[in-house]
Amino acid sequence: MIPQIFKKKSQPQMTKVELSFSESANARLKALQKECNATKAEVIRNALQLYEYMIQEKKKGTEFFVKNGKVIESIQFIGE
Repeated sequence: MIPQIFKKKSQPQMTKVELSFSESANARLKALQKECNATKAEVIRNALQLYEYMIQEKKKGTEFFVKNGKVIESIQFIGE
């Protein structure tokens, strides 16, 4: 069963955060924004939610894999 980590919720009160990105990271963020038809804030919130979920699952011993055709690759976290 796929977890519903991106379901729409009522908007909580927002706190404004200022971030600095390299030019290449900002270009990647803009590309994701366009691909997802979302604001930069929505892209970052979704990425944070996915990262939190993956860390919680990793603590439980869950392993993550990507399957592309017959090729299966393990996803490794930074710092491992």
